Amino acid sequence: GNNYRVIVSDNCGFADTSLIGSLVVNPLVVITAQPTSVDECLGNDVTYFVTASNATSYQWQINIGSGFVNMPGETNDSLSLVAITAAMNGNEYRCLVSNNCNTVTSNAANLKVSETAVIVSEPNNVVICPEGPGFSFDFVFDVQNVNVFQWQIDTGLGFQNLNDALNFSGSNTNTLTVSVPFENIDGANFRLVYTDDCGFGATSNIYNSRISEPNPVNGIDDVTFCLLDIQLVEVDYDG
Repeated sequence: GNNYRVIVSDNCGFADTSLIGSLVVNPLVVITAQPTSVDECLGNDVTYFVTASNATSYQWQINIGSGFVNMPGETNDSLSLVAITAAMNGNEYRCLVSNNCNTVTSNAANLKVSETAVIVSEPNNVVICPEGPGFSFDFVFDVQNVNVFQWQIDTGLGFQNLNDALNFSGSNTNTLTVSVPFENIDGANFRLVYTDDCGFGATSNIYNSRISEPNPVNGIDDVTFCLLDIQLVEVDYDG
């Protein structure tokens, strides 16, 4: 803001004064708030922001994997993306902030596009034979885009969360392994409570385990066979 002039004198003693010139010192661009990475659900809108002092122009850029390039028309201090798609997952965005003195490049901000749960397949109910050595069986809940799992059991007192102990493992995964024998396995109900990548919670169907109680084989009459004779013997069995 200072003013300057010069006085010029010749050998004859005549002097002349120049016009006044002002010195204007323009400040540099300084980014005070960087754009931040976003994790948002498929189909939603996303907005990135950059805050800078002494800025006169903005230019947003995108990197889809082959380097940053300018985004035509995106010349404000914010960038809005409408109805994001799965193809945009992993894109990076940054802003060039300028004035007539300098240009500053913001940090790059990532876009993660999350999706809701997609159930591929569910477990079946389990029927257990009452005798024989111990064994295990699995409830496999095949689902995509889920990051939180909690298996629960109801043995007659309402559903309770399971932990990896004693007869159970995988209680916080999509596959629950149950070891038999287990005291309350007959008639026990199982279900999975889960949360998808978008933060939506849901509960699966109920899967039952029961012990099969076969009826004894009914008696059969004695049969006399002759050599090379063919006889049909029927056995009545239910179980």
